[in-house]
Amino acid sequence: MEKTWRFKDEWLLKAVATIPVVSPALVLKLRSEQRPLLSQALIDDKAVFPEQLAQAVLAVYRVKSVKITPEKVDKFGLTILSERLCRKYLVLPVAASDDEIQIATADPLNLDALSDIQALTARAAVPLYALPRDIESCMEELFN
Repeated sequence: MEKTWRFKDEWLLKAVATIPVVSPALVLKLRSEQRPLLSQALIDDKAVFPEQLAQAVLAVYRVKSVKITPEKVDKFGLTILSERLCRKYLVLPVAASDDEIQIATADPLNLDALSDIQALTARAAVPLYALPRDIESCMEELFN
C-alpha cells in the first residue's frame, strides 16, 4: 500500500476546499509533486492569493489572520516565549496583555502549541493564522 504524501499544513485542506479554484485534482497534483506546504504551493503556483487563504481560514475555522512582519512582533511577548518554543511551533507573539497572548502561527489548530504557550505564559493563547514563509522570514530577522 502506497503512503499518501501529507503537507506540513494538512489542516488547511478543509479551508482551501471552499475556494472554487482549488480542486481535488489540483491538490492531488501538488501531493504528487510532494510539495512541503499546501499554502505555499498554492501561492507559488498563483492558484490563490494570501488574502483568499486568510478569508477561507476565517470562514471555516473562525481564526483571524495576520500578515506578520518583524515590526508587528510584540517585544514583550518575545521575552516570555523562547526562541526554541517559537521555532518548535512556528509561532511569534503579536500582542500580549495580562489575560492573553495573541500569536501568529502557521497552524492555529495545534492544541499542543496553544497549551504549551498558555502554560508557559499564564495567559490565554489566541491564535492568528500567518503564512509559514512569513513567520520563518521574521524569525530569521529577529533571532539571527
